[in-house]
Amino acid sequence: MADSKNKGNSLFKYGININTYNLLFEDSNIILDDENSYENYIADRTIKSFTKQQEKVLTKILKLLYKSKLIDLNNITFNENTNMYKYENNNVIITFKKISDCFYLDEYLIKELTSDERKDKCHIRAIDISPKIKDSKIVTGYITILNKNFLHSIIEYESNGETFILDWTRNLQISKEQYIKLTKFKEIYSFEGSKVIDDVEIFNTLNIGIKIYLTFREELLNDTKRNPKIFKHIKNRHK
Repeated sequence: MADSKNKGNSLFKYGININTYNLLFEDSNIILDDENSYENYIADRTIKSFTKQQEKVLTKILKLLYKSKLIDLNNITFNENTNMYKYENNNVIITFKKISDCFYLDEYLIKELTSDERKDKCHIRAIDISPKIKDSKIVTGYITILNKNFLHSIIEYESNGETFILDWTRNLQISKEQYIKLTKFKEIYSFEGSKVIDDVEIFNTLNIGIKIYLTFREELLNDTKRNPKIFKHIKNRHK
């Protein structure tokens, strides 16, 4: 089900048009956010570099190799008792796990997660994986990096009374609270991942892009219900 807070969102009030599309999908969309600190940017960059490594404990040579003015992997340690990593630098503390350590995945997916191949795969992997995680949902929104907003999709699910996030492009399993602290993520729209299976016919028939589907899904479904003849005509045309 779509989150109730989406229904009053002005982005969707007037349906799909060029203005809402540009507002959502222009990566150059810049905002001024006083809460978005440079320290969080460094934390995000460091964690993204770290999660490309497959080793749990990095050698001194590897840490030196990946050290720069911004990134210092020495700020990340592994706690064997909690089986979690901790990034700590100044006032920023982030605890997390790697998706590649937590789930059984095919070798090509491990390779993708631990390399630059994961870039721009957030939307497609959310669609691929969320239906396989019970009661999870796909959440699409903005992450804020310095003063720029980027459209991004993640998977959200509950475990032992706590809400967790899976971020494919960061190879990151992390609590929702910590994730928002790290990325300043702001939700636009969400729905149950299991519904992707029901939407396959509509998605394929309308031949729409993934970004449009993930952000305008509710409007698209409503349109097919309001105009069943048009949808049937498009469907028949594709046969």
